[in-house]
Amino acid sequence: MIESKQSVQEASRWLALDTSTATLSVSLLTGEEEEASIQLEANRNHSIQLLPTVEKLMQERQWPMSSLDGIAVGKGPGSYTGIRVGVTAAKTLAWALQIPVIGVSSLHALALPHVAEQTEVWVVPVMNGRRGQVYTSLYTHRKQPGLAEDGIRLLDHWLSELKQRVEAHGADRISLQFIGEIAPFEQELNGFQQDMSGIASVTVQESLMRAKAVGWLGMDQARQDGSSASAVHTLVPNYTQLAEAEKKLKAKQKSR
Repeated sequence: MIESKQSVQEASRWLALDTSTATLSVSLLTGEEEEASIQLEANRNHSIQLLPTVEKLMQERQWPMSSLDGIAVGKGPGSYTGIRVGVTAAKTLAWALQIPVIGVSSLHALALPHVAEQTEVWVVPVMNGRRGQVYTSLYTHRKQPGLAEDGIRLLDHWLSELKQRVEAHGADRISLQFIGEIAPFEQELNGFQQDMSGIASVTVQESLMRAKAVGWLGMDQARQDGSSASAVHTLVPNYTQLAEAEKKLKAKQKSR
């Protein structure tokens, strides 16, 4: 249980994990100091590899499960199956250990290592949503919600919206950073860079999810909310869209 702000900052042991992308990321933190981490390119095979990875990391660090004070998990958006695996595992462990479990935005966690203190730096996390779509948002500060709601958007529409937002704030003052799963959208983002020549800067960087950022956000939320183990019953994934199987089922039902 989290008893004080001091315990979260200085002494608490937290397990952080995220399975919203092709990368399976697990981290152990003492306060905000990362003690150990594992990143695996799991090809979305997270259901098999997640718990053995957690166990391996705990054993290597010689942390018994009973020593954990909290668990932070990326709750999406992102891969439907991946999010479900991560959130279910985090809730099950938290329930068994009777410790807090905190769900945070996976997009915010992806953006966090790139977010500066200056509000003129806008970080745009990108995850592949397929069919020209991206899971995305817009962040400028670690402890503040995004300037746009987490969601899945058509990339070309999102780039048009970003252009309007930048121009409204003064293009010469804004530095825009696209980070995350960039490779599938390299052509479109390079074109956007050329189109935004009047902006202070536009950078594009492939980057992986880091679970330590999930832990940082989770501890921030725990300090603010005084969250307790009861969160295990209320934490739900943020899928943002129906899984493909559910879409087909609903379409079939409508056609009857």
